[in-house]
Formats: sequence, C-alpha cells, structure tokens
Amino acid sequence: MKNTSLFTSKESTAKEYRRNLKLFILPAIGHLRIIDVSRADIAKYHHDWRHRPYQANRNIEIISKMFNLAEL
Repeated sequence: MKNTSLFTSKESTAKEYRRNLKLFILPAIGHLRIIDVSRADIAKYHHDWRHRPYQANRNIEIISKMFNLAEL
C-alpha cells in the first residue's frame, strides 16, 4: 500500500480525509491559526453539524488527529 497521508496508510481513507478537510473542516476553521483554535470553536463546529451526526463525528476525529500530530 502507498502511504498517502499522515493519518493512515490506506489510500481510500486518506482520500476521504482530504475530501472532508476540503468540503467541511477548512471552510469552517481554516481561517484560524492552529494556536487560535479553541475547544469552543471545535464544540461549535460539532454542534453546527448536529443535523448530520455521522459526518460531524468523522470530522471531529480528523480534527483531533490533526491537533495530536501538531503537538509532536
């Protein structure tokens, strides 16, 4: 398998993560510097997606992984 992401070695999953970043995450919080993103910003983002709970939770997983990698 080709490693196409910091998140995973599975190409299809990496493609879905990039899609979610482009369509959902970056439009909502992409204008903020990473140091300026607060828990309240993430909670608001999650709440705003309450009408699509599966998508909201998947995006929170991606955001969480991004912040965990940023700490390294």
